[in-house]
Amino acid sequence: MENNLDILRKINKVETPPFLYTRIQQKLKDSAIEIASPRLIVAISIVLAMLFISDLLVVDELSKPNQQSTEQGAFFNSSDLYHE
Repeated sequence: MENNLDILRKINKVETPPFLYTRIQQKLKDSAIEIASPRLIVAISIVLAMLFISDLLVVDELSKPNQQSTEQGAFFNSSDLYHE
């Protein structure tokens, strides 16, 4: 363990270029701003709109009674089998 610490003590300080810290901060800030590209946002918006429209169409189709059930209902409602 002591040998590892001796190796670390041999490291010399280096001179950094001026404004290195501010450049690093600017790079981090620029990368944080570009979370998603505009193309990706448009593509996701289109997909969500298509899903919403298809959902509305499915709900509309399911809420309509089908032809067979309306014919059966009309037959049973107009039938006087039980009221002789």
